[in-house]
Amino acid sequence: MIKTLYLIELKLSLRDMNMPMFAVGFPVGLFFIMYLINTNLVSVPAISAIAIAAAGLMGLPMVLSDYRERRILKRLQVTPVKPIILIFVQIMLNATYSLITLTLLLLLTPLTSIAPPTDYFLFIITYLVVLMAIYSIGMMVSAIAKNMKTASLISALLYFPMLILSGATIPYTQLPRSLQTISDWLPLTQGIHMLNEGYTGALNMTQLLIMIATILVSLIITIKYFRWA
Repeated sequence: MIKTLYLIELKLSLRDMNMPMFAVGFPVGLFFIMYLINTNLVSVPAISAIAIAAAGLMGLPMVLSDYRERRILKRLQVTPVKPIILIFVQIMLNATYSLITLTLLLLLTPLTSIAPPTDYFLFIITYLVVLMAIYSIGMMVSAIAKNMKTASLISALLYFPMLILSGATIPYTQLPRSLQTISDWLPLTQGIHMLNEGYTGALNMTQLLIMIATILVSLIITIKYFRWA
């Protein structure tokens, strides 16, 4: 059942092309552009975080809000395919896009002068923690948004400031001190810091605790406010 539903959702997603473009095409394209401009600008952790944010903050909440607004989630409650399964499949689908981007970036680094991760295992672990944290925020947005328009607005207000200020596109060290102060409060900023540490074979416990706290708080809010219709 899960496999069939996953393939159906994948076909719908590929037909729409938003996630393939923004969660895979845009980050990989950005990788090449930054590499051609200046190799020092390229950060595999930061670019992979863009894919996480695109899928987790834009794709996931907007699709779930759309399904709720069209009463698809409510109708599924009286079928063998329970709505919780559809939510699980959507998380899997969006995670697939994020992981495809990460895989492409890791495959491309040996072809460039960019150093690969010092410890692949630790980097993957930190990546999965950051992915769960950002996706939990996306689930929270889908829970508190009344409809797709509201979800779209909230997602945009979260995604674009994080995209610009977190170090995902503009290096954190090049931001003015005032913007760095604002940036430090953004979950994606702490996630990128954690990914950078993991990429070099280190683990910052403070950043790990921030990610875990983000997951717990977001999930508590999601469980409390999520509506099926």
